[in-house]
Amino acid sequence: MPLTITVSTVANTTQQHAFEYVSDLSHHPDWAMDQMTIEPVVPGPVRVGSKFKHAGIEPFFGGRLHHMNVTVTDLEPSARFGFDTEDGLVEIHHEFRLSQEAGGICIERQLTWTKRPLAHYLIFPMVRGSVQKRLEGAQARLKERLEAERA
Repeated sequence: MPLTITVSTVANTTQQHAFEYVSDLSHHPDWAMDQMTIEPVVPGPVRVGSKFKHAGIEPFFGGRLHHMNVTVTDLEPSARFGFDTEDGLVEIHHEFRLSQEAGGICIERQLTWTKRPLAHYLIFPMVRGSVQKRLEGAQARLKERLEAERA
């Protein structure tokens, strides 16, 4: 059964700029809550099917280094960007949806765990609140970065 968490923020920026920023995966370490790196497997423009290697510190299980494969799944200019991450045990679909709203651009981020081991069903309810807060913190940092670049 999939599990989904959604967070959103409104940033005072243009829709084009917000899309370019979130669809450039090299920017994600700039606003992520955890130390991470992400590098393309093959250099070039991001498109559906582009693959990346991700390494980051796992905050919930002792701060170990965690590696994931990343594949871009959705790329609708100025409106939607999505990618899947997987490590063999867990698969997560990440989607950013952008829309015009009073005061700026609404950036909605949704994470859906599409594959997870049995232990995840037992552990996740205990850490869900922390995961939600970390995602909200990342959204706040994303908003700050977008608005600082616009200034």
